[in-house]
Formats: sequence, structure tokens, C-alpha cells
Amino acid sequence: ECVKLANELGSEVGEKLGIPVYLYEDAARSEERRNLENIRNGEYEGLEQKLRDWVPDYGPVGYNDKVSLTFMDNTTYEQIPLPYELLGDLQVWLKENMNVTIEFYNENPIGIQLPATVEMKVTEADGVVKGQTQSSSYKTAKVENGETVMVPPYVEAGIKILINTTDGTFAGRA
Repeated sequence: ECVKLANELGSEVGEKLGIPVYLYEDAARSEERRNLENIRNGEYEGLEQKLRDWVPDYGPVGYNDKVSLTFMDNTTYEQIPLPYELLGDLQVWLKENMNVTIEFYNENPIGIQLPATVEMKVTEADGVVKGQTQSSSYKTAKVENGETVMVPPYVEAGIKILINTTDGTFAGRA
């Protein structure tokens, strides 16, 4: 009866919410997920690749990393899932283990505030144009999350900079 319920729920979640559902052990429709030990092999670090390779039992095919993010309260250790839509444009500046403020209304999360700046490593930076002065011009640089930021001419690949999380502008050296 549990297998039947798992399949019914998996089907509903996959169809109505558009979330890939992967069943395991007796409920699995795929042989590779019938043994929980095989699923746990590679631990958490290997899970993302498995989800990219596996075909879900229900829902859309393909890895879906855009459904939600899970945050943890630093004092109670309560886990709080937030849909990506709630983060909006802020999500590009979110980093693992970043301290954020989640806004609630009637115990429901309604918003999130990131720190004013985030530290990012510059991965690529345009060269300086001859005759360019530091005070009057900026150049493009790509940071570790793939975003492009306008930076002063002295910024080179490999250094860490601070970026304003509200508008994505250069805030200074880290």
C-alpha cells in the first residue's frame, strides 16, 4: 500500500507542480534506485550529478535547481524553504553560508534581505585601454558566479571585490 501511495503522490507532484520526482527502494520504477545504498553512494556531493543523469519516475525530465532554496535559522536550526521567485534578482548574489534576513508575515516568509555587499572573486577582467584614467572610466569584469560587473581599471582577474547586492555595482576591494 505504501508503494501505491508513493506513486500516487509522485504522479500528482510531478504533474501539478512540474517537479521531477524520484522514487526509491520498492516504489522505484528504475532498477538503479531500488537499492538505497546505490543512491547514497557518493553522498550529498554526488547527488546533483545523479539527478542530472537519472530519468524521474514522474514530472519533467531534467535537473531542476530552480524550485527552491533551503535556509537554516542559526539559532534554532529550523530549515526554511523559500521559492526562487521570492528572491527575485537577489539570487545571483546569494552565496552558500551567507547570513541573510528572512521577512515573515503571519509565520509565512514574504521576503529576504541579503547583506549590503557580497565578496566575489574576479575570474576575468578586460585590459586597460591606453590613456584611460582611473577616475573617469570603468571596464567589464566577470566574477565567480558568472555575472558581469563594471569595475575600475586597476581590478584584475584573481582579486576579490565587494559588490552591492541591491544593484550589482562595484563597491570596493575586499
